[in-house]
Amino acid sequence: MRRTSVLGWLAALVLVASPAFAADAAPKTKKIDNPEFASWSKFAVGAFVELTTVSDSMGQKSTSKMTHKLVELTADKAVVETAMVLEGVPAEFAPKPERRDVPKTIEVPDVETPTQNPDVKVVEGEETIDVAGTSVKCKTTESTVTASGMTTKSKTWTSDGVPGLMAKMEMRSEGKVGEMTILTTASTTVTKWAAK
Repeated sequence: MRRTSVLGWLAALVLVASPAFAADAAPKTKKIDNPEFASWSKFAVGAFVELTTVSDSMGQKSTSKMTHKLVELTADKAVVETAMVLEGVPAEFAPKPERRDVPKTIEVPDVETPTQNPDVKVVEGEETIDVAGTSVKCKTTESTVTASGMTTKSKTWTSDGVPGLMAKMEMRSEGKVGEMTILTTASTTVTKWAAK
């Protein structure tokens, strides 16, 4: 067999086999119900939640408010508008409200649950807390992450009875970077919400 024929045959084999190899190499995914959509779909258009975040980084304190509002709801998606107000920033300089689609289903990697990273600790539970004057049963997730000399502890409270799921969040990060000791805290709470 001539050399050119062999090269042509090999090239054809590579072209035919490439899609199969590409399919094997592509990460496998699966569709699941989107928890955020499930939450928003329980409410009428006009429902909203206002989250207030107070943070302190090395003595520099700041407050911001973020409002998520349901502006459209179909069988396949919710459309949520988000507006932010930063303390001390004039309204004309505030970020413009943005809209995003929240699909009914999302694609996630179809992989086995990874083994627990020893630098990450997660504890789940349940608590009933006050959410802007309403008693709400929430799922809690507490995590501790240690990396590069910093330890970050956080706790979140979520409930599908609150538009957008988030009911409360607390975070504390501290450690040393070089000779500097760093401490950052943040707390996010629901200050207003309505199911409409």
